[in-house]
Amino acid sequence: MKRVIMWQEERYQRIRKMLEAMRSVSTDRIVDELGVSRETVRRDLIALEALGALRRSHGGAVLPEAGPAAMGTRPPDGRHARNIARAAVARLSNDLTVYMEAGLMATHLADALSALHGITLITNSFEAATRVATSDEHAAHGNRVFVLGGAVRAPLAGTQGDRAIAEIHRYTADAALLFPTGFDARHGATHADLAHAELGRAMAANASRIMVIADDASIAVNARASYCAADRVAVLITNRKSEAKEGYDMLAGAVGSVVLA
Repeated sequence: MKRVIMWQEERYQRIRKMLEAMRSVSTDRIVDELGVSRETVRRDLIALEALGALRRSHGGAVLPEAGPAAMGTRPPDGRHARNIARAAVARLSNDLTVYMEAGLMATHLADALSALHGITLITNSFEAATRVATSDEHAAHGNRVFVLGGAVRAPLAGTQGDRAIAEIHRYTADAALLFPTGFDARHGATHADLAHAELGRAMAANASRIMVIADDASIAVNARASYCAADRVAVLITNRKSEAKEGYDMLAGAVGSVVLA
């Protein structure tokens, strides 16, 4: 009988889905479900723990408890968010194809993008897509929006998963607008949720230019699941309160440039 090889990313997805369903899972159960060796499972659990997707326990793994990764998830101050969004759009130009991940800043960016013409926005955010699709100003400027297919995640108000990632790989965008939960020099852009991070990673990999948009609550924070190294980011747009954060100077030195809004 021919053996079917399961690739690493597929194993990661399967393990994560088992944990989401049961919250804890034994090594023996993973071995049986995936049809791989205990050593392979051990390596996968170590790697997933490093990404913040799980916490290894005696004989298996459990979902990580809420903790520092939850930092940076508060809604951004409205005035700061609008200023940051306008500053980000000022770094773009007309007639671009832009990826934008779902996040707390997505609707602010969607509104600000109305200042540009001929924009093609590809996003997994329902709220951002609706803002663009129902805006007379966007319509007048010839802007259009496409929503990535995939599994719907209620807290995210958008899509994610394998199908969404596969659709991202069909395009090459001029820019990717990322809204990480955390952003620091060592770990780069991070999310607490691995699936969210995987989608952001695909956007970053298929864009010519990466822009991180984050307020001070996300700066110098590690939310566990890393998806874009700081030195790959062309520009960080944030508010001036970020300058007071420990670790800001190192982060500012790692990215291409910083815009303080």
